[in-house]
Amino acid sequence: MTTLVVVKEAVYGQPIYKFYRDWKADASGTVPKPGETGRLYKKLMEKVDEAMAGKPAPDPVTFVWMQGEADAKADGDVYEQSLKGLIAQVRGDLKRNDVTVVIGRLSDYAKADDPRPYRGKIREIQVTVATADPLAAWVDTDDLNGTYNGLHYNKDGYRILGERFAAQAIALIQKQAAAKANGGTSTKL
Repeated sequence: MTTLVVVKEAVYGQPIYKFYRDWKADASGTVPKPGETGRLYKKLMEKVDEAMAGKPAPDPVTFVWMQGEADAKADGDVYEQSLKGLIAQVRGDLKRNDVTVVIGRLSDYAKADDPRPYRGKIREIQVTVATADPLAAWVDTDDLNGTYNGLHYNKDGYRILGERFAAQAIALIQKQAAAKANGGTSTKL
């Protein structure tokens, strides 16, 4: 029997620099307040440590990422290196380069006066990063736009999103297990 441990750190409307410790500014001039770079990631890892205290290391491990709206406003030019860096940070901190990753692509919702000029770029980057990494995949959210404000999902939308995350995670884990069974080597650091 497999034990499933889920650790969640979710805060509405946060930029990637609050997760990626080595985030670097772009020409937009965004400058995080002292102590903000990597702050939410630190909270996430504290929750991971707490959840895993006294338990054997989990195998496999999947990192699920749904974020980008805040960066679509001003920091699209550094998003790709930040997302790749965040994935490497997770794998490095967990001392495992076999962590699978599922990325939720930003929805296609946009009003004519949308203040997020980098929305399209962020969406492309999320797909590019997931496609280039053999241990990653992305999920589509375009059909989940809610009726409340067109951007955020309704109850059914969140349920469907969770199902898509789980399906992609399972597919990646099965692919990884099959590769190991066919002579692949361990990818633990």
